[in-house]
Amino acid sequence: MTLSPSPNLATYFGEGNIANYSNEEINNIMAEVKNTTDENIIKEKYTKLFDIYKVDIPYISLYNNKYTVAYNTELVGEITPNWFYQFYGIEGWYK
Repeated sequence: MTLSPSPNLATYFGEGNIANYSNEEINNIMAEVKNTTDENIIKEKYTKLFDIYKVDIPYISLYNNKYTVAYNTELVGEITPNWFYQFYGIEGWYK
Protein backbone atom coordinates (compact mmCIF):
# COMPACT_ATOMS: atom_id res chain seq x y z
CA MET A 1 0.00 0.00 0.00
CA THR A 2 1.30 3.42 -0.87
CA LEU A 3 0.43 6.26 1.49
CA SER A 4 -0.45 9.68 0.20
CA PRO A 5 1.29 12.75 1.69
CA SER A 6 -1.92 13.41 3.64
CA PRO A 7 -3.65 10.07 4.20
CA ASN A 8 -7.31 9.87 5.17
CA LEU A 9 -7.21 8.25 8.62
CA ALA A 10 -10.73 6.89 8.15
CA THR A 11 -9.17 4.35 5.78
CA TYR A 12 -7.24 2.90 8.74
CA PHE A 13 -9.37 3.74 11.78
CA GLY A 14 -12.89 4.67 10.60
CA GLU A 15 -15.89 2.42 10.19
CA GLY A 16 -15.26 -0.30 7.61
CA ASN A 17 -11.48 0.30 7.66
CA ILE A 18 -9.16 -1.95 5.68
CA ALA A 19 -8.23 -4.16 8.67
CA ASN A 20 -11.66 -4.28 10.32
CA TYR A 21 -9.95 -2.72 13.35
CA SER A 22 -12.42 -1.55 15.97
CA ASN A 23 -11.88 0.53 19.09
CA GLU A 24 -14.75 2.51 20.63
CA GLU A 25 -12.50 5.35 21.82
CA ILE A 26 -10.94 5.72 18.37
CA ASN A 27 -14.42 5.68 16.81
CA ASN A 28 -15.38 8.56 19.13
CA ILE A 29 -12.19 10.49 18.27
CA MET A 30 -12.79 10.04 14.54
CA ALA A 31 -16.38 11.32 14.92
CA GLU A 32 -15.25 14.35 16.95
CA VAL A 33 -12.46 15.26 14.54
CA LYS A 34 -14.77 14.96 11.55
CA ASN A 35 -16.96 17.76 12.90
CA THR A 36 -14.35 20.28 14.05
CA THR A 37 -12.09 22.82 12.37
CA ASP A 38 -10.20 23.86 15.52
CA GLU A 39 -6.58 22.87 14.86
CA ASN A 40 -5.74 22.60 18.58
CA ILE A 41 -8.60 20.15 19.18
CA ILE A 42 -7.65 18.15 16.10
CA LYS A 43 -4.03 17.95 17.26
CA GLU A 44 -5.12 16.90 20.76
CA LYS A 45 -7.45 14.21 19.41
CA TYR A 46 -4.90 12.84 16.93
CA THR A 47 -2.29 12.71 19.71
CA LYS A 48 -4.72 10.61 21.76
CA LEU A 49 -5.43 8.43 18.70
CA PHE A 50 -1.70 7.86 18.25
CA ASP A 51 -1.32 6.91 21.94
CA ILE A 52 -4.06 4.28 21.50
CA TYR A 53 -2.43 3.10 18.27
CA LYS A 54 0.91 2.57 20.06
CA VAL A 55 -0.82 0.25 22.55
CA ASP A 56 -3.12 -1.65 20.17
CA ILE A 57 -0.75 -1.74 17.16
CA PRO A 58 -3.45 -2.62 14.62
CA TYR A 59 -1.05 -2.19 11.69
CA ILE A 60 2.58 -3.17 11.25
CA SER A 61 4.57 -1.51 8.51
CA LEU A 62 6.99 -3.71 6.62
CA TYR A 63 8.77 -0.84 4.89
CA ASN A 64 8.78 2.93 4.97
CA ASN A 65 11.02 5.11 2.85
CA LYS A 66 10.72 8.20 5.05
CA TYR A 67 14.36 9.14 4.51
CA THR A 68 14.19 9.03 0.72
CA VAL A 69 13.93 12.49 -0.79
CA ALA A 70 15.33 13.29 -4.23
CA TYR A 71 16.51 16.86 -4.48
CA ASN A 72 18.93 19.15 -6.30
CA THR A 73 22.38 19.29 -4.68
CA GLU A 74 22.12 23.09 -4.66
CA LEU A 75 19.12 22.96 -2.33
CA VAL A 76 19.85 24.52 1.06
CA GLY A 77 17.94 24.23 4.33
CA GLU A 78 17.09 21.54 6.81
CA ILE A 79 15.70 18.56 4.90
CA THR A 80 13.94 16.42 7.48
CA PRO A 81 11.26 14.14 6.04
CA ASN A 82 9.06 12.44 8.62
CA TRP A 83 7.00 9.26 8.71
CA PHE A 84 4.09 10.67 6.73
CA TYR A 85 5.38 13.60 4.67
CA GLN A 86 8.65 13.58 2.76
CA PHE A 87 8.49 17.35 2.17
CA TYR A 88 8.16 18.30 5.84
CA GLY A 89 9.66 21.76 6.39
CA ILE A 90 9.76 22.59 2.67
CA GLU A 91 9.01 26.23 3.47
CA GLY A 92 12.58 26.47 4.82
CA TRP A 93 14.25 25.05 1.72
CA TYR A 94 15.87 27.42 -0.77
CA LYS A 95 18.37 27.49 -3.60
